[in-house]
Amino acid sequence: MKAKEFSKALLYHLNWKVRIRRFLEGKGHMAQSDFASPQDCCLKKWICSREITQYASRPEILELETLHTEMHEIAKRIYELKVSGHDRAARQEFKKMDEATEKLLLLLNTRKIINNN
Repeated sequence: MKAKEFSKALLYHLNWKVRIRRFLEGKGHMAQSDFASPQDCCLKKWICSREITQYASRPEILELETLHTEMHEIAKRIYELKVSGHDRAARQEFKKMDEATEKLLLLLNTRKIINNN
C-alpha cells in the first residue's frame, strides 16, 4: 500500500472514531456492523501490506497490530454499553479509545522511520 493509500486508511480510521463519538453523543446512528472487526479495516489491510510485513518482527509493528485490535475491542464495548443504556460507562471506554488513538499515531510515526531505512 503506497503512502496515499496509507493516508486514506488512517483518515478512514480517524473518521470512524469521530463517528463513534457522535454515536455516543446521540448525534449519529451506527449499526453493530459499523463496528467492523479489525480484519476488515482499511488500517489492518495497510498493516498486512507487503510494505509493512517485511518489518513484521519489529516491536513497533507488533505493538501497532496489538493496539489496532485493542481499539476495535474498545469500540465493540462502547457499542454494547451504549445500546444497553450504560452511557457513562460507554464514555469511559471512549476515553480509553482516545488514549489508544494517541499511541497509534505515535507508532505510525515509526512508519516514517521505517520508510527511511
